[in-house]
Amino acid sequence: MSIFVAQRHYDHIMSAPFQKAIMDHNRNLGRDKWVAVGRVLTPNEREDYDTGCALKRLILAKLRQERVSNPKLHIPFIIVDKRSLRLRIDKEYVMLDDATARYGIAAEAVTEDRARHNRVNTPTDRRAGSKRPGPSFEGPGNKLPRN
Repeated sequence: MSIFVAQRHYDHIMSAPFQKAIMDHNRNLGRDKWVAVGRVLTPNEREDYDTGCALKRLILAKLRQERVSNPKLHIPFIIVDKRSLRLRIDKEYVMLDDATARYGIAAEAVTEDRARHNRVNTPTDRRAGSKRPGPSFEGPGNKLPRN
């Protein structure tokens, strides 16, 4: 079970007494039922995290493109660290600005990719326009009283 809390509660929960209690509780449970505590990102942190994810996608796409011409090119393992909001490239932590400079990716490309990714992955209600609208003062036809 995962629990996500705000920063002010997260600091208190991650203190030593609570950590010991959580570890003791998890020791008696199966791994699929462990209690895990996470922190909800603030809106600014969420924006930076989304930017980091977009930068990661662009770096990997660029390296895959270069690998077509050079099959021996090493593609590093890249993740976006939520705690520090940095890119972890193999075992090195890199600030987002340094990574854009190192791989030659423009800031405009990152914002375009972030917008494209949000546009593609936002859920759309496809059924909303398919129903025939009826008058709001009448109920459904099968619920109307018979005369």
